[in-house]
Amino acid sequence: MEATDRFLWELRLARGRAETTTKAYAEAVVLFLVWCASTGREWRTAARDMGLFMIWLKWTPGNGGQRRVVVPGPRAKPVRGERRINKVLTAVRMFLVHAVVNKAAPVWALEQIYELGDDCDLPLEARGEGVAMRYWMRARHRLQEPESAIDRASDEEIVAMFLQCRSPLAGASFFCCRGSDCARGRSRGCAVVIRIC
Repeated sequence: MEATDRFLWELRLARGRAETTTKAYAEAVVLFLVWCASTGREWRTAARDMGLFMIWLKWTPGNGGQRRVVVPGPRAKPVRGERRINKVLTAVRMFLVHAVVNKAAPVWALEQIYELGDDCDLPLEARGEGVAMRYWMRARHRLQEPESAIDRASDEEIVAMFLQCRSPLAGASFFCCRGSDCARGRSRGCAVVIRIC
């Protein structure tokens, strides 16, 4: 399809994205187009049913479209998790924005995938010093992703690791963030670089 090819070519060549990124976006757009074809929707106007696409993504297995009806039963596990669905939705939104910009899809499709707004209804104090009107947009369809717990090494585990070391010069650098929250980027202590085997 010409619109898909143009989007992927622009993504890879004009924006300089990696091949793996382009491949991931292509797979996501294919999922969207398969959903459109299997449900009888025109891809240019299917943005209004993005919530149904999310349900389809969650419960329809990727077995080449052999199973057309989604029937999750009791204790059924979703086929795709929240992170994967959000990544697919991001790629589909970018594809649809590209289609609107290139006049391959109607402009109202943006209103279906984004909440659009401006700062006209804000008080003057909240608008800032600039005189130009500011616009904002937020994705309408997005799943809440669960936060994964981070398993940190205890002091005893770190000492045991050092005791296993036979040569202080062998191995790789180990970053020990004692007293810091490295996953969130907030350091309460100092990072120590230690050579281990």
